[in-house]
Amino acid sequence: MKINVVVMLLPLSLSLTISAKDLGLLEEDCFNEWKTRHWVLGEDKTPAHQVPRFAAGIKQICETRVRLFKMNSDISPYIQGRLAEVAPYVFSADQQSIEALIMKLEDRPSGPRFSGSTMRD
Repeated sequence: MKINVVVMLLPLSLSLTISAKDLGLLEEDCFNEWKTRHWVLGEDKTPAHQVPRFAAGIKQICETRVRLFKMNSDISPYIQGRLAEVAPYVFSADQQSIEALIMKLEDRPSGPRFSGSTMRD
C-alpha cells in the first residue's frame, strides 16, 4: 500500500534586515558602481568622480537610495538614470527632491526609450 504525503509550507515572510555597517558598505558599493560608468564633465572631459562637489552629491544620492532600499527592497540601491537626468540634482537638490527623482526613475518602464522621432535611411 502506498501512502501519499502532502507537505504544506506556510507562506514565509522574510524581512529585510540590514545593519548600519551593511548600509555603509552598500552606499560605498553604490558610489563605486557609479564610478565605473565613467561620467565626464565639461569640454575637457574631467572624470565626474574627480570633481569633489559632484562626487559629494552622488554620495548623497547613494545614501538616499540605500535608505529607500532599506524601506522598500523594490527600489534599487544603485543609481539609475543618465547623467543628464541626475546632474541637476547633484549640486542643488534637497533630500525631498532627490527622493522624488528616485521614485520617478524607478517608476518608468524598463527597456529602450525613444524620443518619438523616426529613423530614416
